[in-house]
Amino acid sequence: MNIIVFFIVVCAIAVAAIIFKKQAKIVVSVGLNAIVGMAAAFFINFAAAPLEAGIGINFINALFVGVLGLPGLVTLYVAAWVL
Repeated sequence: MNIIVFFIVVCAIAVAAIIFKKQAKIVVSVGLNAIVGMAAAFFINFAAAPLEAGIGINFINALFVGVLGLPGLVTLYVAAWVL
């Protein structure tokens, strides 16, 4: 009985992986973009410290950069500079 349940669960996971493959790629892509973007923001903040120009390293900025990429990072710095 337990072996049957195990195979049903494995099959259900396989079907879910096939169905949600595209969405998983999008989530992973946004996550990687957010990590790389926040690393870039960290180094730009470090370089721009004498100019007192920088953005916060937080979840909202990471999500913004993760979704929009480099234009999002530039937008955050322009908004910080203007405000």
